[in-house]
Formats: sequence, C-alpha cells, structure tokens
Amino acid sequence: MFAYALTLVKLDHLAEDVIQDIFIRLWDARTRVHIEKNFRSYLFRACHNRACDINKEISKNQELLDELVRYYQPEGGGEENLSEQAEDYMQLLKNALKELTPQRRRIYEMCKEEKKSYVEVARELGISPNTVKNHMAQVLDILRRYFRSHSTVFWIIFILLEKNF
Repeated sequence: MFAYALTLVKLDHLAEDVIQDIFIRLWDARTRVHIEKNFRSYLFRACHNRACDINKEISKNQELLDELVRYYQPEGGGEENLSEQAEDYMQLLKNALKELTPQRRRIYEMCKEEKKSYVEVARELGISPNTVKNHMAQVLDILRRYFRSHSTVFWIIFILLEKNF
C-alpha cells in the first residue's frame, strides 16, 4: 500500500501519512465498518481517496507545493531555482493563453484572474452561464494538453493549482 500511496503523492512522508490515516480511521470505525467483499480493494480505495485529499491540501500549502516542485526538478535543482521555476511556469501559462480564442481568453481572465462567477461572466458577456462553464472546461482541457506537451513539472503544478489560478 505504501508503494501505491507513494505513486499518488510522490513524497515519502506524505505516503506514510496516507497509510497511517487510513489505519487510524479504520481502527476508529472498526465497530461500524463491515467489509463484506474484498478487504484489500477496500484498503486501496481508501488509500486512493486519502491521497486525493492530501493532494488537495498540497495545492493550498505553499511549503508542500515547493517540496513537490523540488521533487520534480532535475538533479542539482534546489530552492534557488524555485522562483525561476515559478517564472518559467507563468511564462508557459501566458504562452498557452495566447493560443486561446479571444472569447475563451476573456472568459478565462474574468473567471480566474478577476475571480468572477460563471453567472457574473455570463451576465457581463450576454451569454448563458452554461456557455461560460463549457468554455472554461474547454480552456482547462487546452491548457492541460499544452502543459503536458511541454513539461512534466509544469503539468503536475498545473494539476495542483488548477483551482487556484
């Protein structure tokens, strides 16, 4: 299970936390939990779910995010390269946004940079909130593909920060 958790969170101490959390929660709920089928499958699903929770926490914790970025840096990369890494990331994002249509770029900027809701954007642009939602889904898909094609490090960072742009 540790190896599986490690593939999901990438850092040893976080993988250990995932495993420990699972067994503590299982122990606390031992009188209420009745696993009728495969206990191994239950544990691996619990591991997956807890790892997802940990990854969400990482996206909100700058210190953990920095540690994850260092994990993905090539040998010799360290904290001194972190701000340069962030600059590279922002430049890559700007380049990706240039490839969007003007309408999609405007919707993205209004939602992510101006922090407007889909309803506010829709009202301002004279379109339906569902259209805004569809455009944002397409934008995020385009950005994912762009980041994936340029670098693993940036792809991982994009996944973690997707909701925080």
